[in-house]
Amino acid sequence: MITSLAIFEPGHLRLAMAFLDAGVCTRPLLKCFLSGAWLHGPLPDRNGLESYVGVLDQLRGDRELVEEVVGFASEFGRAPASPDDLAERFALPA
Repeated sequence: MITSLAIFEPGHLRLAMAFLDAGVCTRPLLKCFLSGAWLHGPLPDRNGLESYVGVLDQLRGDRELVEEVVGFASEFGRAPASPDDLAERFALPA
């Protein structure tokens, strides 16, 4: 079973990783949120994203997480979206 966990702060990510290490969940779906409107959590910019990535790097070491995610996606017949796919889907400026 895949457990879905919402991550609103880097501390939530630390807790989720502790759950994983303790065997509480084995394949969690981590949804990391960034917002400029909420008064908590990282801002939706490069630094905000890097705050989550930094926590993952410190807790998981040299583990190649992108390869894991692509592998999980392929198990379900999905492929990762390209930057152009995301720009089109979310009407982002080019």
